[in-house]
This record gives sequence, C-alpha cells and structure tokens, in this order.
Amino acid sequence: MTDSATINTGSQGETLVPNQTFESVILSFWASLDGRRADRAMFRRCATPAEVVFVPAFHRLLRGLDQAGISVIPERLAVIVAVIAHVDKHVSAMDFASQLANGTAEKAALSSLRFRRLLAVHEPDELLIYLVRTVRLLDRTANVVDLARSIRFWNDDVRKRWAFRYYEKASKD
Repeated sequence: MTDSATINTGSQGETLVPNQTFESVILSFWASLDGRRADRAMFRRCATPAEVVFVPAFHRLLRGLDQAGISVIPERLAVIVAVIAHVDKHVSAMDFASQLANGTAEKAALSSLRFRRLLAVHEPDELLIYLVRTVRLLDRTANVVDLARSIRFWNDDVRKRWAFRYYEKASKD
C-alpha cells in the first residue's frame, strides 16, 4: 500500500481510493472506457474470458482491485469486463433481471425461453456470449453495477434472484 490517499492503477490519472467497493470500482472503470475507445474496442472483440486477459487494461483493473483490497476471481472479472464493454448507457433505477422483463406492453425484452437458457448457463465462456447478446437486445443499456455483481457471484442464489425479479416484473406488465 502507498502512503497517499489514492492508488495509481494506470495511465491517464485513473486512481482508486483504498476501501472502495467493488461496485464503485467497476462503475468507474466502465465510465473510463468512454475515454479509452481502443480499450473498449479490444474488450468488445473478445469472445472468451481467455481473450480478455490479453488486454492490458484488464490487468490495470485487476491490479487496482487488488490494491484496494478487493478480491475477485480473474476469470469472472474477465467476463464482467467483456460484457460491460458492450454497455453504452448505465441505468441504475432497475436491476438487470427486471430490465430483461421490461420490454413493450406485449412482450419482455428477453423472452422467457431465452431467459431460462441464460439461467441454465454455468460456464464463463458461455455466460459471456449469452450476456453480450442480452445487452445488445437491451439496446446496450444496462445496470452495470447489478450486472457486474451478478456475474461476480454467478451461482444458484443469483439465478434464483434473477428469476424472482424477472417473473415478478413480467407478471406485472
């Protein structure tokens, strides 16, 4: 750790403050991609988590999280980074699963069948592919924080939470 209040994590003055939350770091990183179009483009071209680890910006984020005392499985972080690189607009008013159900009056943004297929995914490579497609279906608008948190802890509990949120929202429309 350094003596100063901030930790330098890379070029262009990007800094992390110790004791930041995972969510705030990810949201800051996502916002920084607007000014780093080359990094965003590289992440968008990644089809697997393995390809993400070859992008230097991924390692700046991983190192910054580590310096802030935030542990994350690198492969999960790779999925997070590749997926959020496809998001152009962050919407914090609604969790991601509810966004999937929030389509037009006639149908959800993501059909029930596609939603069930997404929930059946367990492998990081497949999760990345499904979530990138899903973000595109949402016109590249998503709750970046909820999406990142969900990918970070992708397990039965997250899938159950998503199912409750999706079907609760879908049944109200």
